[in-house]
Amino acid sequence: SMEIPTLEIETPGGIIAHADQEEEDSPSARRRKLREKEEKLLPHSAVTVAHGHLLIASHRDILERVLATSDSDSLATTGDYKRMDTVLKKLYPSPVILWGFGRSDESIRPAFEMLKRGAMPKSKSVTGQLLNSLLGDGEPGSVRDQKIDGSTLPDFELIKKFFGTSGFVMQNLEDGWRLGGITLARPETTTVQEGKASPNK
Repeated sequence: SMEIPTLEIETPGGIIAHADQEEEDSPSARRRKLREKEEKLLPHSAVTVAHGHLLIASHRDILERVLATSDSDSLATTGDYKRMDTVLKKLYPSPVILWGFGRSDESIRPAFEMLKRGAMPKSKSVTGQLLNSLLGDGEPGSVRDQKIDGSTLPDFELIKKFFGTSGFVMQNLEDGWRLGGITLARPETTTVQEGKASPNK
């Protein structure tokens, strides 16, 4: 009979520490301490396997929305995704083992708005939690002071056009992995720039 390998994934959240007595320097105690640190950084994260894919999200509600989406509402049917897919496949032909796509404006906007309102220290986003862990005093429940005055930032709609789409891939090679990524300008931004570049138009 064929032995099936065991897959062990340690993720932040949802991990229950065993009540067994552990030596402080034991491997299990070190793993427990590492898990506790991870849980503080990403306390709302969620992981699942669905539709033949491993899905990892910073927040459970995001994962639930993805799973509730019908095929007709799929990201794969949108123009910016198709454009990124075409470019990445040209730059990084198979075998690709990991693929990522993002809309930079949608990724940046929540942090931008929180920064502008002076509320970034209260943010529950991955960026906010990372900043709080790096810049905070380390006390549980304390809210750090925001170091940057964001009140003079422009409305996000004025700068949104400068953020396009981003994509990354990971390829499995004989001697390791290759990671690569790109950002693409918005199609309307590219058209405007091309129009300005040519004096004959």
